[in-house]
Amino acid sequence: METIEVLVTTMGQADFRLYETMNLQTDALFANQADRASDEERVIAGRRARMISTKTRGLAINRNLALMHAQGDILLFADDDQAFAEGYEETVLHAFAAHPKADAIKFYCASENEARALPNVSSFQRATLRNTMAGGVHALAVRRSVIYRYGLLFPIGVGAGQFYDSGEDSLFLKALIDRRIGFFVSPEQIATVSQRESTWFQGYTEHFFITTGYIYAQLYGAAAGLAILRRAWRVRGLAENRFGFWEAVRLMRRGEREFLRRPRAEEP
Repeated sequence: METIEVLVTTMGQADFRLYETMNLQTDALFANQADRASDEERVIAGRRARMISTKTRGLAINRNLALMHAQGDILLFADDDQAFAEGYEETVLHAFAAHPKADAIKFYCASENEARALPNVSSFQRATLRNTMAGGVHALAVRRSVIYRYGLLFPIGVGAGQFYDSGEDSLFLKALIDRRIGFFVSPEQIATVSQRESTWFQGYTEHFFITTGYIYAQLYGAAAGLAILRRAWRVRGLAENRFGFWEAVRLMRRGEREFLRRPRAEEP
């Protein structure tokens, strides 16, 4: 039988309490950014739990560390504010068995915060930018062989801990789509996420819109302008958004230009 390993990105952990807090029921690897460097292992309820602690900082870097140390056949991404449903192992394994063309499946992870509700799909379907972007990599299951075959990693220039402090999950999902592997979305719920606090969203600030434009330039390419207009329209008039429609567009287009004009490595 294939093995599932949950990859949890976290910070400041001193022990393995998260294993029970998150209701984990499979092997798990905790990528723990802390003030020490260590490699620990425990057997909990007959399952293997490992913790790789490093002094590095940055969410994308931490996710990549988890990928580099992963050993399971199917890797399931998680943050430390998630709680898994009973029997998620069977749900994930059954989905891959029932869909042999699937190399990656994004399951539904419900938000406990009504203000940050996450959408779900109505049926098992091929993954697209439209049906994957909202939920990040919460409850994303990927065959480890695919990660190694395509050299898939999270972009370390963006995400929490970087100047452009969001978007690393979206760019990783886009990489899965662009590789044209068997990437699907499932309506089956296997976890919940608290989303009580955001490590990166501090409101609709100037920096937020610039970062959004920077990420959209990578996600949508020539269609980034349309995506920017759509985003500005959706957040117009929100009480917490002090920027008007065209001001938000201007800031996002500035972020788009920052990406397009970024320094590039010289050709050898």
